[in-house]
Amino acid sequence: MTTVDPSFGPIESVSESEDILAFYRDEPERTLKTLVCRAYFPASKEYIALVTRGDRSADFDKLKQALSLKNIRLANPDEMKKLGLVVGYVSPLDCTELKVVVDPAVEEFDAYFDGANREAEYRKNVNYPRDFTAWKVLDFAR
Repeated sequence: MTTVDPSFGPIESVSESEDILAFYRDEPERTLKTLVCRAYFPASKEYIALVTRGDRSADFDKLKQALSLKNIRLANPDEMKKLGLVVGYVSPLDCTELKVVVDPAVEEFDAYFDGANREAEYRKNVNYPRDFTAWKVLDFAR
């Protein structure tokens, strides 16, 4: 284990470094991936945040079925900017105005790295459910 490993402790801010990038590459299961999407519900459309581990991928077909969605797509860069979110560095901690859907695989570890909503900045020791809450916990990833 390197010195960048997350542990169950207070959240720390860390800047991008070779160690951080190597950790994301070598241990993606210890990182959080947050995807912001436009969800088309039967009676409304809204943005939601999908949170899974870095080694998993969202399955939009599973998600559409579980949430009875007509459609779902990733938010584009202009939409992300309007939401105050930085593409590639989004964290569920920054999605306070969105419904957050969490993949149950996130419960496997106590602490993760994720983005800090600023370019080349990360957070260490992020914990679910201590640091963010879910609107729903759904098995939407593979």
